[in-house]
Amino acid sequence: PGGWGQTHSKKGMDGFGAGGVGSLCAGYTLQKVLAPALWMDRALGEVKSLDVTRSALDALENSALRFSMQYGESAADIVRDSYKLQSSIQGLQGTDLANIAYSAGVLAKGTKADFNAINAYTGQMFNVFQDRVNEMGKAAFMAELGDKTALAVQLFNTDGGQMVEAMKNIGNMAERAQVPLEEQLAVLGLLQNTMQMGGRAGTA
Repeated sequence: PGGWGQTHSKKGMDGFGAGGVGSLCAGYTLQKVLAPALWMDRALGEVKSLDVTRSALDALENSALRFSMQYGESAADIVRDSYKLQSSIQGLQGTDLANIAYSAGVLAKGTKADFNAINAYTGQMFNVFQDRVNEMGKAAFMAELGDKTALAVQLFNTDGGQMVEAMKNIGNMAERAQVPLEEQLAVLGLLQNTMQMGGRAGTA
């Protein structure tokens, strides 16, 4: 009887142990499955805090997911980094934020730059060239900004991060002097090509 009890007791403990491990594994797997959705919810919550409408958030989420599938980046990170766009560009409505965030993401990938840095640059350029934005419209200006920045980076063999730092140091001084965007980018690109990298090019 003692042997029978010990045998069944051991089997019971083994079964309990196996069940506990199984539950733990299932819980871990479920957590991994749910994690991207939880990260996305948190990222959307951060952007929502800037009084972004539900429809604009939905458009932003869809745009981030599309970008993620095309370029293999985290959709939640794209949404989170768009916080800087929403807080720095005035008058975003409807799908503006979604479209600009997507285009900024493409620019970041194409120029090997940090997403957050490119979003800060985009916000700065929208404010510096406000008159041109009003004249062209936000989507058209973003397309022009992306094309010209990417071309300058390519022509002068630099990268988006260096160009962002250079433009940050110029601020709106060149625009006040009525220097076109493409000329600003060309001068800064040339300076970066002569070893005046990043912010030093802007200062020079």
